[in-house]
Amino acid sequence: MSRYAKEVVICYDADEAGQKATARAIPMLRDAGLLVKVLNIVGGKDPDEYIRSYGEQGPARFKQLLDACGNDVEYRLAKIRRSCNMESADGRVAYLTGAAELLATLESRMEQEVYAGKLAEEIGIDRSAIMMQVDKNSKKRQKQQQQRQFRAFQQQTAGIGDDINPDKAKNLRAASAEEALLAYLVKYPDRAEEIYGRLPPEKFSTSFNRRVYQVIMGKIMDGKDYSLTDISGEFSVDEIGAIARIFAKHHDASATWKDAQEYINVIEEEHAKLRVEDVAAVPTQSIEAYLAELKAKKK
Repeated sequence: MSRYAKEVVICYDADEAGQKATARAIPMLRDAGLLVKVLNIVGGKDPDEYIRSYGEQGPARFKQLLDACGNDVEYRLAKIRRSCNMESADGRVAYLTGAAELLATLESRMEQEVYAGKLAEEIGIDRSAIMMQVDKNSKKRQKQQQQRQFRAFQQQTAGIGDDINPDKAKNLRAASAEEALLAYLVKYPDRAEEIYGRLPPEKFSTSFNRRVYQVIMGKIMDGKDYSLTDISGEFSVDEIGAIARIFAKHHDASATWKDAQEYINVIEEEHAKLRVEDVAAVPTQSIEAYLAELKAKKK
């Protein structure tokens, strides 16, 4: 949406499901750099019902609502206020506490200052007291976010909890090389034939990366487009998300053909290790029978 507009107006139904959808949409749209407004239609009507109820005047009336609606911060502050008893001191404190937590989520210092000033006038409290609480909440959020990012990085690096590529955790070195090679392949499709000649799909240690390799390689070999959109029909939404993360992770990496060859070496080495482990797990009698069969064929 951010490619086509600077401002988005959210106008979900006024029921609980609509309110939850609004709450989910606001941070997503804000993160995309969009100005977000929220339109609530009095009476709980949805836009279609509201417009039709006024006949020919419906579109014009709806346009008036759009022009008058507030932004997402005003919407969220009003929602916090409605949940508090503003007639009591505890209620006003609860309102200011919730408002300070909300302002701490805003990235713009100017935006924080503006709304802190409005809150100060509304409640009759010094703005600096509100900003002090906002700053305290901001530091707490930053610390929590850093901890979450660190834990996520640890898990992602180790492949822990990866439902899309469950083989990654136990084949981490191979999976990392496979992902790097997939990203290289998309950047340099002219090397596809050379790569495929040396690295057939069965040498991939993780089944998900193997499938991605087969699909992308097949598209390139057939002279077809191989972007995420073009391969989306071959994968689930979650799988496409995982592929997008692989490409994004290696997007800024300036990998060379020498690097790609090293990725291939690692994949081959790890595949060979797996084969050795598989043989080691086979009972001695089975190996002897297999060798006897080979000798018989030679005769």
